[in-house]
Amino acid sequence: MEFVIYPFSFGEFSELYHTVFPDSDSRAMFTQYLTDGGMPYLSNLRYAQQPSQQYLQDLYNSVVLKDIVKRNGIRDVDLLERIIAYITANVGTTFSATAISK
Repeated sequence: MEFVIYPFSFGEFSELYHTVFPDSDSRAMFTQYLTDGGMPYLSNLRYAQQPSQQYLQDLYNSVVLKDIVKRNGIRDVDLLERIIAYITANVGTTFSATAISK
């Protein structure tokens, strides 16, 4: 059995965040959303920094290192991780396959 859980939109996130931190201001809430995203389980961790980062790292490892690698038969996992790191570090920047290969 498979459950698909999508991240919260900012509106959904802000509703839930206000239940955990009723006195939070919009700037702090938006910063939290940009930092950790809208994964629903983070509310169970009360958005604590260390547990949230660990959860997100575990989620990344599960999705990228297990699902994507296994499903696509990728042999060079280190290369995949470096490509992902490059792409995430260059969000909003135009680049080519040649730029990635360098």
